[in-house]
Amino acid sequence: MSKTLSNLRKITTRRAGLPVLTVTDIARRWRLHADTARAVLRDHELPKAQGPWRHPRYAFVDILRIEGVHGAPLQDPDDHLELAEPLMTAAELAELFDCVPATIRNYAAQDFIPSIRLGGSIRFRRSDVLGSRNED
Repeated sequence: MSKTLSNLRKITTRRAGLPVLTVTDIARRWRLHADTARAVLRDHELPKAQGPWRHPRYAFVDILRIEGVHGAPLQDPDDHLELAEPLMTAAELAELFDCVPATIRNYAAQDFIPSIRLGGSIRFRRSDVLGSRNED
């Protein structure tokens, strides 16, 4: 029975081309507590992925839509690797730019840096920020 479920999961993941994520995977990706991730998912009324899993799973495409990714990047498999990277916190980004986290949050509030709001938290996609940094 366990082997059959395992094979079904593999087939489902292969067909979609993108993985399905548990709440724990999503919380790790967003660098949030699992309860906060659940609240964000609940607020967005995200449908659960179909499958034989014990715990709810969500399609990666739906998670990307919450993060504000729409259209072309979802269609292009070359962009999927970049989109799969975990999001960064203000503190991690501040360390990268050698400044304080408050500066990063201020820049995000003024739209100088592309950011993603998840509940009460702000996160950053590394490729978006470094892309905007290279344009300057």
